[in-house]
Amino acid sequence: MTSHKETRNAMLGAGLFRPPSAELTSVNAPAPDPPSFELRERVKAGAVGAVSRSLSQFQNDMKAAQALATSGAAVVELDPQDIDGSILKDRIEIDDRDLTSFIESIKQNGQQVPILVRQTHSSPVRYQVAYGHRRVAACRALGRRVLAVVRTLTDRDLLIAQGQENSARRDLSYIERALFAFNLEKRGVDREGIMAALSTDKTELSRLISVARTVPDPIVKAIGPAPKAGRPRWLALAQHLSEAKAEQKFRALQESPEFVSAPTDRRFELAFAVVSSAPKAREKAWAWTSPDGEGVVRISRSATVTALEIDEVKAPQFGQFVLENLPALYEAFKSRTDENENSVAVS
Repeated sequence: MTSHKETRNAMLGAGLFRPPSAELTSVNAPAPDPPSFELRERVKAGAVGAVSRSLSQFQNDMKAAQALATSGAAVVELDPQDIDGSILKDRIEIDDRDLTSFIESIKQNGQQVPILVRQTHSSPVRYQVAYGHRRVAACRALGRRVLAVVRTLTDRDLLIAQGQENSARRDLSYIERALFAFNLEKRGVDREGIMAALSTDKTELSRLISVARTVPDPIVKAIGPAPKAGRPRWLALAQHLSEAKAEQKFRALQESPEFVSAPTDRRFELAFAVVSSAPKAREKAWAWTSPDGEGVVRISRSATVTALEIDEVKAPQFGQFVLENLPALYEAFKSRTDENENSVAVS
């Protein structure tokens, strides 16, 4: 059973508990200058941010500290320059605003929970992250060392731990979870292991992998994580992409300035609208038959287009004749249109 002292020590290592003596200043020390307005606002923002953390997030932090105390794992400080990323990327892209907020939070409140790493096979002084990529990035940006727990992990252990951490914090979008599940399967992790990593069941796991298989990787990367697009919308997009010319429509959209400059959720909306749009209906085509009974011209019309297809076998050179006489036909058309307009004006 974990004692109160062990839990406190784990919390101390994780940054969840600070002894009051560390906060005291000498009685004889000169009074510090009053903080600037900017500093007061930053401290205020940090305090508000700390108070407003969700209950579930706080419980996760407490569980992490208790787990460290129970396992007897030591929290060490590592140079972030000695830490490499995981063997499997779990995010499509990192939101700069989210990372900035993360950096500010650690700057104001310290690193609340240590990351989990293993020593790399190539070098005992280099480490590989199981989870905590953003904490590493934030500490690297701040020039401070990273609180970490070092464990011996197989590839499977590392990937499952990475998935479980993300599932507990619920900060991956649906498509990122789908890609993570799919990539775990491609690396040979069994379904039981993937379900453990993502805290999901067989049915949901099948859906995740199905979506990741159906939506081409270039399309996913172009759209991005789209956190507001949940399972139903991604499933629907996957279904539409199986239709004829859907990917061709998307490629045309992808080059548009609107798509390129849009945030990720808007890119998803634009892509969904394009690939789910029905093709413009055309009226049924019919053939024009010459006086000698040959079906020479095939005609199709829609609200915006009239198309003529001339059979060059049945009427050789007729197509060329039509092309040569297009100017005269158009002039005749304009003359008749002008006459009709004049007739209406006179009457």
